[in-house]
Amino acid sequence: MSKWPKELQTPLCDYMNEAQAEALLSLVKKQGDQKDALKAQMVGIDADGVRVVAYTMHGEERLVIPFKPSLTHYEEARERLLALATQ
Repeated sequence: MSKWPKELQTPLCDYMNEAQAEALLSLVKKQGDQKDALKAQMVGIDADGVRVVAYTMHGEERLVIPFKPSLTHYEEARERLLALATQ
């Protein structure tokens, strides 16, 4: 993954974890194949994908959900994340 600076990642992670928690959980269940996830936490993002932790009754699973195709601009990230959650 091509790393984005923390100052770009943190506001989007905070937004998804706080304001879009249900969409993030849906993303993990649908795109991360974690059907039994109870909670999800976004821990990073860059042009290639989003890094999340899925919490289940059996523990936690760290996942990378790729963007296909990769993002070309940071500004695309929020829209693409929400689109992935509804696919």
